[in-house]
Amino acid sequence: MLLRGTFLLLIGQGLFLACGYGISVVLARWLGPQDYGVFGIVYSLLMVCELCVVAGIPNALQRFVGEDPGKAGALHRVLVRWQLFYTAIVFGGALAAAPLLAGFFNDDRLAPLLQIALLDVLFFSFYWYYAGMLIGRKHFGRQTMVAGAYSAGKFLFTAGLLWAGLGVAGALLGNILGSLCGLALGWWWTRLPRDAAAVDQRELLHFIVPNILYSIGVNLFFYIDLWTVKYYLPGTAVGFYNAASTIARIPYSFAIALTGALLPALSHAVARRQRLESERIIRQALRLSLLAVLPVLALVSSSAGALAVLFFGEAYAGAGEILRLLMVGLSIYAVFMVLNTMAMAGGGMKVCTLIVFVLFPIDVGLNLFSVPRWGATGAALATTATMLLGVAGNTFYVRRLFGLGLYAGPLLRAGAAAAVVFAISSLVPTTTPWALVAKFAALLAVYAVLLGLFGEIDREDLMKIKAAVAARFSRQKPQPEAPPVAIASAPAGEG
Repeated sequence: MLLRGTFLLLIGQGLFLACGYGISVVLARWLGPQDYGVFGIVYSLLMVCELCVVAGIPNALQRFVGEDPGKAGALHRVLVRWQLFYTAIVFGGALAAAPLLAGFFNDDRLAPLLQIALLDVLFFSFYWYYAGMLIGRKHFGRQTMVAGAYSAGKFLFTAGLLWAGLGVAGALLGNILGSLCGLALGWWWTRLPRDAAAVDQRELLHFIVPNILYSIGVNLFFYIDLWTVKYYLPGTAVGFYNAASTIARIPYSFAIALTGALLPALSHAVARRQRLESERIIRQALRLSLLAVLPVLALVSSSAGALAVLFFGEAYAGAGEILRLLMVGLSIYAVFMVLNTMAMAGGGMKVCTLIVFVLFPIDVGLNLFSVPRWGATGAALATTATMLLGVAGNTFYVRRLFGLGLYAGPLLRAGAAAAVVFAISSLVPTTTPWALVAKFAALLAVYAVLLGLFGEIDREDLMKIKAAVAARFSRQKPQPEAPPVAIASAPAGEG
């Protein structure tokens, strides 16, 4: 279920990523580095506001519906009212604060653009609410299509409004219309029975409040560096950093897909005290994250300058070195997110939130120290150092929580394969977009072959992927998975 769910959610994240990059490329080339930096600041402030409304209650649906799908209707009756009330409060507060935020960054252009952007809070909140319900009920295929509707709608409306000459305001309006598309389909597919199950509202609050604080804190790591660059450096540097950050978030998209499938699966096993199943899920999740993140890190880091120019044009050549460093930090961040989800499923939100809020001042301090001295590359270094500390802390906590060793075998084998890919990619420069695409495709094939030679992927893995694809595109119900078996790449006793 974890592999199939991750695969299906990854399709949705892939659509989201493709549409998001399409919009970013158009905007970056249309606006130029300075105005693209303004757009990046507005959008980052919008994302923080939206995190307030999509973090707590939708995540509660994923967890508590995942633990007991029979309570989905009862949970919906309580939480949909909470979501409506809370969204209104966040929207009103953010709208009032928009002029103050523009004053902090000493840029009057931000206030009216941010006020337009904030309208999306009202609709994105409930798009994600129904997405959380579908994930909690393990309707991963439907969630994939809902995410596709959101992404495609956002891309088409944004492109159309940009073509009509509305500029940044048009991009922000297209974002709102995309959320409406996802919301409409998610609402249509959420049909719940009227059950009379009891709901412990105090338990919900004990999960939701720390979850909101945690999610805002953990996602601020995306924006602290950008805001610090905006505060200290001229507009073109902000545009370069925003462009680099856009590309460097590729591993995060995989982490979102994996954690969306991981949280309900691991919560279910923990709630039923299924120790062996919990261990199997944890090891499989760590293995999947390493297998996916490391080759992307190798390819992007080895061709950072070429990628920046390919995506955004010659005007963004200065983003290459930033991207090379930031890609390391955000790849580590993807692993950090997977470990956080394990800790959340096994021990609740308190320790996860504590770890994040310990890291938060460290990240701020490192950025305030690094950016005035080393510019935008200093911000990337600060993010990387913070994420290394976060992974170390979460690894210790997950090992203690579940009482199992986090085997080094997958890291060593996947790391060795990724190192070979990095070396080859660095030695083979490319000057055209098609040559870069061909190089990446060939090196991904090399990576897969190396994993097979190292014993990290086998026939069983390929059969699971094939079954996930067949279940997604077949009208027939998917066949049940085989009983849990030991993961071949991490035999007992391996250190």
